[in-house]
Amino acid sequence: MLLDAVTGGVERDADIGSAAVVSPDGSQLAVVGSGADLRLVALDGSGTRVLAGGAGLIDAVFSADGRTIIGFGLRGEVRIVDVASGDQLGPALVVADEFTSDVSTTLVGTRLVVGGSERAVVAYELDPDRRAELACAVVGRNLTRAEWDRYLDGLGDDYRATCPEYPAP
Repeated sequence: MLLDAVTGGVERDADIGSAAVVSPDGSQLAVVGSGADLRLVALDGSGTRVLAGGAGLIDAVFSADGRTIIGFGLRGEVRIVDVASGDQLGPALVVADEFTSDVSTTLVGTRLVVGGSERAVVAYELDPDRRAELACAVVGRNLTRAEWDRYLDGLGDDYRATCPEYPAP
């Protein structure tokens, strides 16, 4: 249930599940429900919505600008969820072999930086256009369809050449 911090009265009878965090601007509450769903509760009482990208989470935090939610799953994965659309951005990022509270994250520009006791500090590029540029630089060719689906999820379903300097696949 949600309580008024000033009066102590019940604002709303709700299952807050395993985690709840207030957005940076104080207007929304992100709730990881007991059914492992992710909900946004408008604190002005105007409604609640379920975010599709939040399935399977057990903890979550807002980014500093409030536009994304970084969620932590049972299998050691991190999911980035767009608050406006409710969709997951890119694939889940595996940062541990299982859920651990010993993971620290921060957003730096378009990169999610993740560190913890089990793995080295890793920066994940969240911008799909920038991921495409990096992929070209790393592999020196256009990506296959399978690679496109795995690494460039945010560019849509229309598979195409990722590297203009190389022949089309």
